[in-house]
Formats: sequence, structure tokens, C-alpha cells
Amino acid sequence: MNRILSSGLRVRPNVRFGVRPAGTVTDNGLLEGIKSIVKRNPIQTAKKTQSAGILYRSKYPLQKLEKPKEFMQNPQPIPGDILFEASTTFDNSVIKQEAIEPPVPRQVARLAHNLEQVLHSPGYHPIQDSTLHLEHFNPEFLRNIPESADIAWHSMVEYVAASQDKTLLTLAQENGVKYRGSTSSVSTIMTHFYMLASNSKPVHIDRLSLDMQAQMDTFSFFTKRAGVVVLTRARDLWNVDAAKDGDNMPNAYLMDLGKSMECMLTMEPEVFEANCLKKCKPKKNYKPEAYHYLKMGKFLLRAQLDCYSDSIPGPKKTFDLKTRATGAIRYNILRPLNHIHKRMEDIISTDQSVEKEFLDMTRSAFIKYNMQVRIGKMAGIFVAYHNTKEIFGFEYISQAEMDNCLYGSTEYGDYFFNLIMKLFEFTMDTLTEHYSSLSEMRVTFVTEGRIMRMYVENASLQNMDLWHLTIDTTDGEGKFINPIYTTLSEQTSSKVSLALMNVPPIVIQQMFAEDTADLDH
Repeated sequence: MNRILSSGLRVRPNVRFGVRPAGTVTDNGLLEGIKSIVKRNPIQTAKKTQSAGILYRSKYPLQKLEKPKEFMQNPQPIPGDILFEASTTFDNSVIKQEAIEPPVPRQVARLAHNLEQVLHSPGYHPIQDSTLHLEHFNPEFLRNIPESADIAWHSMVEYVAASQDKTLLTLAQENGVKYRGSTSSVSTIMTHFYMLASNSKPVHIDRLSLDMQAQMDTFSFFTKRAGVVVLTRARDLWNVDAAKDGDNMPNAYLMDLGKSMECMLTMEPEVFEANCLKKCKPKKNYKPEAYHYLKMGKFLLRAQLDCYSDSIPGPKKTFDLKTRATGAIRYNILRPLNHIHKRMEDIISTDQSVEKEFLDMTRSAFIKYNMQVRIGKMAGIFVAYHNTKEIFGFEYISQAEMDNCLYGSTEYGDYFFNLIMKLFEFTMDTLTEHYSSLSEMRVTFVTEGRIMRMYVENASLQNMDLWHLTIDTTDGEGKFINPIYTTLSEQTSSKVSLALMNVPPIVIQQMFAEDTADLDH
């Protein structure tokens, strides 16, 4: 039976819902999640009808982690001779996290168009309920995304790199840190540190439908691609910036579109038109962005604060805005117009559905989003699903839910975030001390199995060195273990080594070309 939902979206009849015979239990409460879909009704309030989210995944806690054999492999040997090696041992100590107040507090934007309803009702919220003819979120305005040619891009607040941020520089000097960066420049590299530390552990998708659980549960190709940062010295400080050539990547189109869509979500229609559309000839916006500054060890990291709501439970009241193009657009970004007709028509299915988009985010974007949310001390992310022409709906995903999907729990997320920052600091200390005569260098990170390769180039890009970073965790008796499969109360230590390899330049160039070939596509 093809059941039609009140939103006009459908659940395909060939999807297995994990139903068991009477008297048995479904996988992770999946049946209860499906029941909540097909029984969806608007929530009645005293004054108006609010949007109710469509739950398409189980809200029950994950089961105890298993131990897949393929992820219990021994450390890989490092090929070649070692010219120089720095090593250390990490214990279970936790790096202090300190919020640094900016000299001038900035106002954080709020959602418009009654979109705050989404924050308090889990699940997917279609932009309009076609069956009940309810218009929750001003679909007349939000549904149609302005063309890029119609946007007055000069009126948008320009992105300021970490090395150019004067406030970040002042705060870094006042707080005695050695490195400063932003979420844009460090989240990709932190993703590689996580893959190394966790041995590229699969993500958790056991709360989705059984058909979706049959899909891949490893990080996507795009997530595993090489990451590049540029390190520049400013007196006693080192700046961590994203490589500028990233601006020429194909997805730059989606990144620019995201900026204008964020304005759509936080501005009333008349305000958006007056400030963002060419036809209104707006002036340049000089209003500074609002940031959160996190001091952690020798780092001072900056995170942009997109939105605020005092109605979010708990101490964290800010959240990130994310605009998520459909898979048909993302996978064909060079020819987006050829796929602009494809829409998110299903809730649960293996193609063009809300559930499929959630799976793709889990395998690709969640790890980066999670790092940004943690650095910014935010509560979660607000996602707008679209195809570059129209917005289909919205969803709020908390940090705790991302933690469950990525790590298994927030406890493990805290553990890995702490370990990642230790690895980051150790790596930066080793490289900046070894290349103390340089004022600028470009570092490319590639993670494969239990080894991270780093290609270090000087400012002229004429010389390239190859480094190998490895990490092995042992128990109290010195036995190697994988930290994800231990209880965090156990005493463990991590042995870390960063080695400069004695490899001929021509071999390094060949390896570099192979590792970064995907960056050109």
C-alpha cells in the first residue's frame, strides 16, 4: 500500500520497515519511528497550528558498539628511512576549553518566517503541507531561491581569513596562544585527525530504515580527500588559513548560494529584497559578523555564530545554518541545471528522499559540522534542503544527535575532540619548530589507514618534504588497542610519532600527485 503523508511526501511501498512478528522487538525501535511518520498530525496550540516534524529515523539510543574485525587491524609499517622523528605519549588528561569574550559583543541573527518552530519539533518539516493546506513558513517567499545573477553580492559581508582578522590577532596576543585559526580553516584538517585516531571507524546508521542500513556506512570520498592549509608566521603567532585555491572548487557555487539563503532564512521578505537584491541597489553591508572564540591549549579558534534562539533548552542558545543541496545537484555540480528538476519527493527510500539526504550528511558533512559546532559551543545545526531553485523543507539536528551518528555517544565525541586537539598541537609544534626559518608553508594532509601523510612545501613551492604521523593507543599493560572499543574510564595512553621520511623527491612528487588528484575535479 502506498501511504500518502499529510505533507504530500510518500513512503515507498517496497521499503522494509523492520516489522517483526507479534511479540517481538524491532531493530532499535525502528517500527515506532515509522509509526510516528504515518500518524503525523499538526500540533494544536491555543492560538495557531504549528508545524510538526516528520520522524523518519528511530529516536532510541544506539546499542553497544560491536567490534568489526576489519577495523581491528595492526598499525601499518612506515616505508623508507627516517631522517627525523618527534614522538610523545598522550594520557587521558583533558585540555581546558575556555571561551574568550570579544572586545565588542555582536548581535546574532534570529530565524524569521516562524522557522523557530522547527527547533522544538524533531524531524523533517516540509515548507508547506499540501494536504492540509497549511502554510507554516511563508512558502511564497522561501520556496523560490533567487538566481545568483539577481543577488547583490557586493552587499554581503565578506569572509575574513584568520590571518586577516585583527580582533582574532589581538585576542591571541592577549591570551598567549601560539596558533590562531577559524572553523573554515581547521575543520577539514581536524576531520583527518579524527580518521587517523579512530582508524576511519564507520558511522552509525542503525536508526534508519533497513534498506538504508544496507548502504555504505563509511566516510564519503569527498570527506576523505586531501586537506590543505597554509601556515604563516606573524611574530610569535602562526596563522592557520585554508588554501586559497579552494575558492576555485566546483562547490564554490553552492557555498555562495548558501550565503544568500542564510539571509533569506533570517530576514523578512522586504528586508531581504532591500539589502540583498540587485534591483534594489543596496549599499555594502559593513555590519561585522558575530563570533565565538575558543581557547584550547595553544590554539585560539574562531567560529561564526549564525543564529540565536533563547527557547533552545540548555545553556547553548546558538546554532549553525546549513543549506543542503540535493544529491542530484551535489554529484553533478558542474552541470546543476541538468538536475534542477529533481525534487525530494519521498521520506524513506534509497534515492531522492529525506532519509537518503540524512545518510549522505552523516557520511560526509556531519564530521565537519560537528567540529564547527563544538568549537562554537553551539547547540546544533538548522538545515534547509533545496535544489538551488527551491527550498523543500527544514530540519534541526542537535549536537547530541550528530555525536550519536558519528561516534556512538557524546562521551566518545568529547574524547575524540580532545584527542584531535592534542594531535593538532603536537603536529603544529613539530612542524613550526623544524621549519623555524620559514615564515610560510603549505601543508597537505592525506589519511590512509593508520598513517597520515603530510606534504610540506615552502612558500615558493619549490621543495617538498614527506612526513608520516602515526598514533597507537595502549592499555595499562602496553597492549595495543583501538580506543573506540574501550570504556573511557580505562587507563589508556596514546603513542604518537611524526617522522620526516627519507624519500627521493621524484617519488614524493608522484605520491603527492596521486594523493591530490581528486582536488582538481
